Amino acid sequence: MPRARRVELPGLDRGATGDRDLGGRPGVVARELRRFLDTAS
Repeated sequence: MPRARRVELPGLDRGATGDRDLGGRPGVVARELRRFLDTAS
């Protein structure tokens, strides 16, 4: 991926994509993923 960049989300770990009621923060991950996909098009 030619324009990919590494992004670290402070305070989050691999469980961040999980359900909110289980401690996940999917909104934060989704927001960054959306930025990536928007720049890829």
